[in-house]
Amino acid sequence: MKPSEECYQAIKKCVEQLVEFDPLRFRIAINEADETTEPEIEAQEFLKIDGSRCGRDFKVYGLMSTISGFSGAGLADFAEVLMHVKCEFPEAFNAIRATVESLDMLFFENMRQSWREMWSA
Repeated sequence: MKPSEECYQAIKKCVEQLVEFDPLRFRIAINEADETTEPEIEAQEFLKIDGSRCGRDFKVYGLMSTISGFSGAGLADFAEVLMHVKCEFPEAFNAIRATVESLDMLFFENMRQSWREMWSA
């Protein structure tokens, strides 16, 4: 699988689990404005939390992985979203913790431990 697709699938899995955990709070938005549900063609597919955009379009994270040549590059940027969820919505993060921790396999070996430690506390 290409790094961009691997990254996209990993992010999509995390977000889908968040939506499954609390569909009233978390939602995958497609072609919507950041703060409303008004159509916005330039926007693609991204996470909304309580009606507001959180993070970039999922495909942009994949593009980061393509440019760098490894899947973990986009995930490292997506960590900002995950950290927000962890701090602001700990119950939701706990519901996806195992998935997030398992993403360490998409990083180079010397980075895996750091990824795991970031989510363990």
